[in-house]
Amino acid sequence: MQYVGSFILIRIEQEINLPTFIETTTENSYSRLYISADGEGTYSWGKTIIHAFSFPVHYLQKNKIACFTGTINNILNLIEFMQKNLNNEIEILRVPFHCEKVLRSDCVFDYKVDPITGPSFLLSDYQTQSRHLVSFMTNGVVQFSITNNDAIVKTIIDLYTEVLDGCNI
Repeated sequence: MQYVGSFILIRIEQEINLPTFIETTTENSYSRLYISADGEGTYSWGKTIIHAFSFPVHYLQKNKIACFTGTINNILNLIEFMQKNLNNEIEILRVPFHCEKVLRSDCVFDYKVDPITGPSFLLSDYQTQSRHLVSFMTNGVVQFSITNNDAIVKTIIDLYTEVLDGCNI
């Protein structure tokens, strides 16, 4: 995995068949979604293929995709693209305001919930003996210390899913 420091989790209504490749080109725009059979892929969009924004996506479960970008505009473009080309309803999974779900894990320290911005905590990585600051924002963005460690990213996604489940999302 490349270095990442944030993601946004989206839920799709209908399961996607893997691998998936969809590309659309018009006079004024270019969009491409590719997800391989193992669930990893990229979404690119822009005015042309040369001047396109691109970010990794990971198909996690039957109906969830982690988009490794901290820019809401990228996600809104992906949602519009998927709704138009896959006829699929999509929502950004967000921690609601005043969610009081507390994480109980031996790797989570200094867990605090801000009623406006959402929960934040330190995640301890015992293998590398490092800590990562993690924030689950109420706008749907999950921010964390930049890493290329797949195990850390998977742990953060699992913890985020646990918080969402605890808040009945």
